[in-house]
Amino acid sequence: MIGRWRVRAIGLVLFVVTLATALAAQEDVGIARDETVYMGAGDGYARWWLDVAHGKRGATSEKGITAAWGGPGPTDHNREHPPFMKTLFGLSHKLLHDGLGVSRVTAYRAPSALMHAILILIVFAWVAAAWGVAEAVIAALLTLCLPRALFHAGLACFDGPIATLWVATLYCYWRSLARWSWAIVAGVVWGLALATKHNALLLPFAIAPHFAWVVARQAYATTAPGAARGLRALGWGLVRRWYVPGALIALGPLTLIAVWPWLWFDTVPHVRAWLQFHL
Repeated sequence: MIGRWRVRAIGLVLFVVTLATALAAQEDVGIARDETVYMGAGDGYARWWLDVAHGKRGATSEKGITAAWGGPGPTDHNREHPPFMKTLFGLSHKLLHDGLGVSRVTAYRAPSALMHAILILIVFAWVAAAWGVAEAVIAALLTLCLPRALFHAGLACFDGPIATLWVATLYCYWRSLARWSWAIVAGVVWGLALATKHNALLLPFAIAPHFAWVVARQAYATTAPGAARGLRALGWGLVRRWYVPGALIALGPLTLIAVWPWLWFDTVPHVRAWLQFHL
C-alpha cells in the first residue's frame, strides 16, 4: 500500500507537469478575440484592488467602484461577466510580466494554466480516494491529454477555469458528506465558480438530487420497515445534514459578492442585469 506522503508526491508531480505543459502549449496559440477584452478588464480590476490595498482615497466609494467595475452600459468595464478570473489575469500580468519579465501573453494566461493543474490534482485526489492510486494516475493523465481542455487551459478565458471550479465544487461537496468542515469549502468554491461564469448557477441542480439520494439511502438503511417511520428518518437525516445545503446557499452568494465589488451596492439590480444580459 502506498503511503500518504507518496500519494501526495505523485499528486504534486502531476500538478507541476500539467502546469508546465499548459504554459508550454499556449505559446503556439494565437490570441482569441475574447482574451483581449478580459485582459483589459482584468488590468482595471487588479489596479483597483491594489489601490484599495494601498489605501487610495475614494476607491471603495460608489463612484470609485463604478469607474473600475461598471457603468450605465450593459458592457461597461465588461461588467456582463463575473470578475474572478479576469482579476487573476490582471494580477498575474502585474506580477509575472511587470515584476518578473515573463511575456505579456503568458503572464495573462498563467492563471488558466494554474486552474487546469488544479483540475488534474482534484481528479487524481478524487479517484485515489474512491478507487486507488493507479486508477487515479490513469484518470489524471487521460484528463491532461484531452485536447480541447488543454487548449482552453492556455487561454485567458473562462471555459477551462469554470470546468475546474465545477469539479472542485462537486469534490468538496462529496467530501462534506463525511466531514462537515468541507461544506464550508464547498460553499466558498461554488462562490468562486459563480464569480467565474454564470453556468455555475446550474451546479445546485447536479448536487440536490444526489444529496437527496444519499440522505434517503442512509435513512432507510438505518430504520425498520414502515413508510411513516422511513419518512421521519428521511426528515431527520436532512436536518442532521443541514450544513451541506446551508453552506452552499449562504457562502456561495456571499463569496460572489465579496470578489465582485460591482455588487457591493445596488446588489439586486446589478445581479438582475448580469443574468438578463445572458438570458
